[in-house]
Amino acid sequence: MFHSNQIVMKRNIQKIALLAVAVVMLYACKKGDDYLDPKVSNDLTADAVFQDSANTVNFLHRIYYDIGFTFQMSDGYQGLSRYAAGGHMVTGNEASPQRYNGAQNTAPLMALGNLTAEVVVAGVVENWNVPWQNIRRSNLLMSRINESPISAPRKKYMIAQARFLRAWYYFLLVRTYGGMPLIGDKVFDIADEIDIPRNTFEECVNYITSELDAAAQDLPPVETQLAEDYGKATKGAALAVKARMLLYAASPLFNGGSTSTDPVLKALTSYPTYDKERWNKALQAMEAVKNLGIYQLYVDNTTRKGYGYYRTFQIRYNMEYILAKMEGRNTTLESWLRVPSLGDGYRAVPTERMVRSYFMKNGLPIDDPNSLYDPANPYSNRDPRFYNSIIYNGADWFNTSNAKVKIWTHVGATTADAMPASGGVATGYFIRKMLNEDGTGQTERCWPLLRYAEILLGYAEAKNEYSGPVSDVYDALKQIRVRAGIDAGVDDSYGLKPNMTTEEMRKVIQDEYKIELAFEEHRMWDVRRWKTAEVELNYPAEATYITKNANGTFNYSTVIRYNYLFNKRFYLFPITSLEIGRSPALVQNPGW
Repeated sequence: MFHSNQIVMKRNIQKIALLAVAVVMLYACKKGDDYLDPKVSNDLTADAVFQDSANTVNFLHRIYYDIGFTFQMSDGYQGLSRYAAGGHMVTGNEASPQRYNGAQNTAPLMALGNLTAEVVVAGVVENWNVPWQNIRRSNLLMSRINESPISAPRKKYMIAQARFLRAWYYFLLVRTYGGMPLIGDKVFDIADEIDIPRNTFEECVNYITSELDAAAQDLPPVETQLAEDYGKATKGAALAVKARMLLYAASPLFNGGSTSTDPVLKALTSYPTYDKERWNKALQAMEAVKNLGIYQLYVDNTTRKGYGYYRTFQIRYNMEYILAKMEGRNTTLESWLRVPSLGDGYRAVPTERMVRSYFMKNGLPIDDPNSLYDPANPYSNRDPRFYNSIIYNGADWFNTSNAKVKIWTHVGATTADAMPASGGVATGYFIRKMLNEDGTGQTERCWPLLRYAEILLGYAEAKNEYSGPVSDVYDALKQIRVRAGIDAGVDDSYGLKPNMTTEEMRKVIQDEYKIELAFEEHRMWDVRRWKTAEVELNYPAEATYITKNANGTFNYSTVIRYNYLFNKRFYLFPITSLEIGRSPALVQNPGW
């Protein structure tokens, strides 16, 4: 029988990865790292850490360091590009994997349907190890911070941050695997013999949300933070992560929608039955963030249509960002994603399907008969977010001298950006979103983990599911579309049709998520929680094949680069066989 809070001590068992972390595991900072990186030596003992104020603070910074580890695409932690270049963007069918050679051994295991429970490469096990390591670090800090000479108010603040971070890492685990073992405040020692079963999904949701509520009581609102604390946890961040957790819990995959029929496994991976009231809980949580009156969209349609959307990702001190991975001055995203003619990495390239998802400037999808879409000029009159997110054939960009140049991706173009005549994985597009237009400078940007636009979308989604497409739902979507630079139209509808049904509005909201949050590590998780991935991700990674005519016009056709495969078992990731072997009390996820 499954006992949710059982801890069974066993002899001669290998330690699971989360516990095989020595007390002295502290990382030295590297040149160029952000200011929340750890700055203590590798060889410090726990006593040395917690008897020194600076070392204690830097131990907390070490926990922050991994907060966006699934977002990154750098060497080491490669976001979900751990499954190959392009990562979460590829896994969500927003982008195709890297470059033009397209070697199959670099293609994403999950996207191509090749992931198994036996795969234990670094990128796969990081999904498990990194959160558990930081849960342990959080517990260690909370258990020993009273030994530090730090002032009592500062200790209280640091404990609240550690509590928030622990809940955040638990959320990442639950999002990926379902119910996880809840270890509370326990700090396991490397010598402990352990075997811990999983708690139910419901118990994990209750724990995460209660921990975030508790942390919020002792965290400051963002506007009262000291300059040196900017980017750390706030009351708003705690409430926003709670809202996201409750939105996931209300969504079809988890709201009674487990893919398993086994009662025990179903309880581990979702609520046993559907309850509409869970949408109301998510709605109230979204309203709590809105009612803080702190966060707002960055709007600028004067400089150019949708310029505020572009600037959102360039401004470090940003009242739209609720939670972010802080970075120092860098050109990291540019080196990963910018066009090859500038000598950069183009590790992921947008799919044709993602490009077709962008609305027209009147807010209508391209397949709407009133959208004014012209297949012969597919990039004209599009939603301004398209121009701020996608580099397409003939798009303007800036070279390293900050001079405006045209980017040509058609077959036969004379630059390194051109498509090959055959083969390769080029799609005809490059990612522009979040990149700095200034080709000469660095950006003190942050990587968005949770921003106010997501709260508005979550509010609209929960309200629609609970109350139907009432005026508040329209109002939330209009705020996003106004900032995007979409035309109001003669009826001030911003492309939103009146009197939609709940089902019609659901489709509009899901399309808005895809566009507004593109390339921000949402899509692969959204289609899972909506339980639409079997349709959305069982779809080829398409490219647009562009040829130039003698008169200067272009022909556009669609070709398939990869056939992606989504199996029902992919809704949750497998616990690796290695971890199951180390801890037999862990129950494997459905289908694995």
